[in-house]
Amino acid sequence: MRRAWGVVVGCLALSFSGSSQTIDWRHWDESVLEEAAQTDKLIFIHVGANWCHWCHVMEQETYTDGDVIAYLNENFLSVDADQDQNADLGMRFRAYGWPALIVMNSEGEAIRKVAGYRNAERFLEIISDAISNPVPEESFRRAQVRDGDVIEQWTDRFYGILDTTLGGYDGAKKFVDESTFNLAMLSREDERSAAWIDHSMRNAALLIDTVWGGIYQYSTHYNWNSPHYEKLLHKQARYIEMYARWGAMATDPSDKILAENAIQDILRYVNHFLTNEDGRYYTAQDADIVQGEKAHDYFQLDNAGRLYRGIPRIDSNIYPDENGHMISSLVYAWAFTGNEALLSQAKSTFHKWLMMRDSDGLFPHSPDNEQLFLNDQWSMLHAAKLLYDATGNPVYSDFITEQFEVVKSTFYVDGQWRRWTGSWLGNDELDLEWQSQLLLELQTFSPYIEAADLEDMKSEVWNSIYRAENLSIPFSMPELVTASMFREKSAGKAVITGSAEERWELRRWAILNVQYPYEIIPAEESEIELAASASALYYCTDGRCEFPVFVEDIELRTGNR
Repeated sequence: MRRAWGVVVGCLALSFSGSSQTIDWRHWDESVLEEAAQTDKLIFIHVGANWCHWCHVMEQETYTDGDVIAYLNENFLSVDADQDQNADLGMRFRAYGWPALIVMNSEGEAIRKVAGYRNAERFLEIISDAISNPVPEESFRRAQVRDGDVIEQWTDRFYGILDTTLGGYDGAKKFVDESTFNLAMLSREDERSAAWIDHSMRNAALLIDTVWGGIYQYSTHYNWNSPHYEKLLHKQARYIEMYARWGAMATDPSDKILAENAIQDILRYVNHFLTNEDGRYYTAQDADIVQGEKAHDYFQLDNAGRLYRGIPRIDSNIYPDENGHMISSLVYAWAFTGNEALLSQAKSTFHKWLMMRDSDGLFPHSPDNEQLFLNDQWSMLHAAKLLYDATGNPVYSDFITEQFEVVKSTFYVDGQWRRWTGSWLGNDELDLEWQSQLLLELQTFSPYIEAADLEDMKSEVWNSIYRAENLSIPFSMPELVTASMFREKSAGKAVITGSAEERWELRRWAILNVQYPYEIIPAEESEIELAASASALYYCTDGRCEFPVFVEDIELRTGNR
């Protein structure tokens, strides 16, 4: 194969060396598939990110090579797509990282899926092979699935990928994944989970920029000291949430201080670099000061040194999905710290987004993208839920009830939830992660909605994921185990009693102690008779309450007892 390709490369070099052409890049939309069908050409898609170092390297090196330019222009319809802007591609190919190099046919089937940077020679081998053998690739699956309980096997796999010494995954890249964190928090009684959470959150603080604040995406080389320097809004939001929830449950006072400092450092960065003048949030900041050149030396400079050389580019796109996560993170930060300004900021930003809805009441992904995405809607529903949990204001619960019906009428079609509107890009394989997250979303909103077919919806999703053959997918999938734990618990009430100040503290605790889908209500609004003298939080389902959490036993960063 390599010998044959060497001849092809040689011929291309004779024909196209010194070419001044550029790649005929197209925007991603339905017309690309239509043109591919008409011209009988394959589609090449570079799915990248504005902040991605190796995307910049590929743009500057591989895509400026004369042979690459000529071969793509002659044989392919080429698409340059940003994964944030083109969320359908971003969601479908997220497992391949950025850049993801995708060869697709006119039916939307992936012929080749390649993760990461490739130089010109290797890239030409990949795309010429797709021309020679345009057969859709089968997803890699594990060869063997043992008999036994499905959830037990998923749980074993989950613990198998944790690094309980350094934290994060047991691999070269170090970061804290929110889905792994969520399952570990639900399983804190297991010593492995407890150790992993503590090591992960303590060491993840090493990823925080000591000059500007904000947290880098991840570290490499099996340690926490070799960061990739891009700063993504959704990562800032997720770490704020994780530090708030971990800090609230931490028993070591130094961990509580670490968590509070981490939240302050991340918020300091977001407010200064990623906040628009109207209070909404930009998407990311680049990893490079000069695109395509590693910026390690730059990020070792102090503030004056950095400013002298300039500031890495900000991706000033504003998306509802990431903004919804940021609003939610502000509520978590308020719940941990008691800082009322954070809750006010969350409310203000959410109400600005309410004015951004379209005529049907949905949140458009961006002004120049006609598609609607379910993740954008879920994210804002989540923000409304947390604002209701924090304030008890029925404005937010009414929004959830009404908005869910609008979302359902748009995205629930023929008994299936669709991730986006528009039919030009289908799904060529079961997305277990997304289906598991969907089940979690439906369960989370169940205390607030009265859809007659809600249980049928949840059963349909559950039946699609709870199958032994899905274990052949080579991932740990903590979302699936978490979804199974939530599914076993009926939606209920978190009833708070005591004085106004005590209820304020218990409400904050209930938000941070995420266990099951509960609606937080004061005792006087409940039909359950509870001792008026007890200042406590009661988790109640079907008229029965668990052992209470007393206000004297909780320690948050404000009003500690």
